[in-house]
Amino acid sequence: MTRLESEGANWWFGVRVPDELARYIAMKGSIALDGISLTVAGWHDGIVETAIIPFTYEHTNLSSLKVGDVVNVECDVLAKYVDRLMEARQEPAVSRLSVARLIEEGF
Repeated sequence: MTRLESEGANWWFGVRVPDELARYIAMKGSIALDGISLTVAGWHDGIVETAIIPFTYEHTNLSSLKVGDVVNVECDVLAKYVDRLMEARQEPAVSRLSVARLIEEGF
């Protein structure tokens, strides 16, 4: 964790994201930090920042964390689906057509 600062009643929570997960981070997208689903409020220099409301801060383990602590990062599953779909578009299409199938169909 790189940042935990209060701002009025709310908190800012910052976490450095491993390079291999950076492709899944999008502003206003979802991210789970230590199992807590949050919205990405800032993204810069490999650090994702989330705004934490008082209820979330008080009723999760976020209040016990301090800068330097390690947290579990899980990226938005929709981003992972989009990534997989984009990868599939790069792969050559596999045809179910063959000469034998064409003959079978009467061509």
